[in-house]
This record gives sequence, structure tokens and C-alpha cells, in this order.
Amino acid sequence: MLLSLIVPFYNEEANVARLYKAVHQQLSQLDLSYQLIFIDDGSKDGTWREIMACRSRDQNIFAIKFSRNFGKEAALTAGIDKAAGDAAIIMDGDLQHPPELIPQLVARLNDGFDMVYAVRDRRNQGPGLRSALSNLYYWLWDHLADTKIPRNAGDFRILSAKALDALRAMPERNRFMKGLYSWIGFDQTEIQYQEKERNSGASSWSIRNLFRYGRSAFISFSSLPLRLWTGIGAFISAASILYALYVIAETAIFGRVVPGYATIVTAIFFLGGVQLFSIGILGEYMASLFDEVKKRPVYLISESHQNDRD
Repeated sequence: MLLSLIVPFYNEEANVARLYKAVHQQLSQLDLSYQLIFIDDGSKDGTWREIMACRSRDQNIFAIKFSRNFGKEAALTAGIDKAAGDAAIIMDGDLQHPPELIPQLVARLNDGFDMVYAVRDRRNQGPGLRSALSNLYYWLWDHLADTKIPRNAGDFRILSAKALDALRAMPERNRFMKGLYSWIGFDQTEIQYQEKERNSGASSWSIRNLFRYGRSAFISFSSLPLRLWTGIGAFISAASILYALYVIAETAIFGRVVPGYATIVTAIFFLGGVQLFSIGILGEYMASLFDEVKKRPVYLISESHQNDRD
């Protein structure tokens, strides 16, 4: 069995060597061959230098450097595209995904599953803004999205060759990998794990970036926002007709009534806001379609090293 291990890095200079040492220790205990795919997603620090230093000691490392920062989803796509193994493990480069779970992931895949994903144990998670936003996000996703995703499951998982081929067959540019993992189906199961503290450095996922990421995910996997405004428009139209009938009846019974200034202004602002908001949602979907029809590549590779002759 040849196992590919895909790790995207972005400004993880201090973590590359530690992660390599940890995963190598686990892989060397298994009866298999391995390929390490380390992707530098346009880092601004010495991440690429550290990747190449590790590769000088281990020629099983397939080192890939992007021409700029394309984002984690693009880096994962590159790793999946280049994976030559019979299976592939995806994990983060900050050591929050414990390498000690690698043997367990491999064992569960050998039980006949096509995908085994690791779910974070959040029972000891304290209150906080990120926790509240995460819970809200999953609640909205469960009620709005067409494809369900398991709660608290990140990219840490192992995929069979069948699952890898299915992901490679998807041509979209706006990629929400967690949704794609679920969309392909096949036999999937989960394992639990305790997420570790970040080994070094700071996360690049700010609240703003997470919001943009979540918005893109909903556009990719839910058409409900578009259908929702059809219902809102019908409701407003029905309410307008009922109000018109009320005005006609009031005029017929009590005589001519001078229209209220406040009512007119309120109605104008309300309908104007609804129209602008609905146009904004249409614009989000059109922007996503615009990105797709341009057919630009998901990523560009500036430099790669796969074996001695490269």
C-alpha cells in the first residue's frame, strides 16, 4: 500500500520540521510505503526553506510551492491532484491534528470504508465568540444547505483511491472541501479526537475570513437563498393586496382618508431595502458563476520537487 499524506502550509516556518518528525515516526511503524506532499501556499516566511530542508533528508517528500497564496482549499486540491497513493491522509500543518491518529485512520480505512474523518471533541470547549459563531453556522447549514456535513469535522481525514478520483473529477473553482467530501458519498465513518493547541505561530483565520469562507460555502451548496426571496416577494405582494383592499373598504365606509406620510415613507424604505438585499444575493451567485465561466486554474505552481531527477 502506498499512502499519500497531504499537508498545506501557510507561514508555518516553525512547524514544518516538527510535523515532519511526528508524521515520519508514525508512518515508519506501519507496513506501507508513503509519499509526503507538502504544499507551500505562498508563505511570506521561511516555510519553503524548511520544506526543502526536510526533503534533503527524505526523498519521499513531494514539495510544491504556489506562485502566490491561493488559499487552503486550493492547496488541498493540489495535494489531491498530485497524490499517487492508494489512499491519502489530509491534515493541517500546525500540529493541531495529532499525527498519533494516523495508524487508527489507516486501520479504519482497511475495515472497508472509503473515507474516515476525524471529529473534534468539543465537550470541554468554553464559551466564546468563535464557539457561538460555529454553533450558529452549523445550525444554519443544517437548515439551509442541500448537502449535510458532520459537525466539528475538519479536513483531517483519510480517503480511498475511489474517493480521491471522485474529488479529482469535480471541476469547480469555488471549492468548499468539507462540502465536497460529503457530496461524493461512498462509505464514510468518523473517529473522535482531542484537538491540540497550536504548536507555533498564529492562525490566519480571522472572524472576517471565516465569514467570507462560510458565505462562499453556502453559495456553493445551497440554492435556498434564491428560492427564499421568491417566497418573500410573494408574501409582500399578498400583504400589499390585502392592504389595498383595507384602504378601499375604509374609504367606502368612512369616506376619503388622507394618506399618512409615515406609512408611505416606511413602505418605500422597506421595499427598497428588500429589493437591494435580494439583488445583493443574486449578485453573490452571479459572481460565483462569473468565476466559474472564466475557467482560471484553481492554483499555479511556481516550483515543485518530486524525485532526484526533478
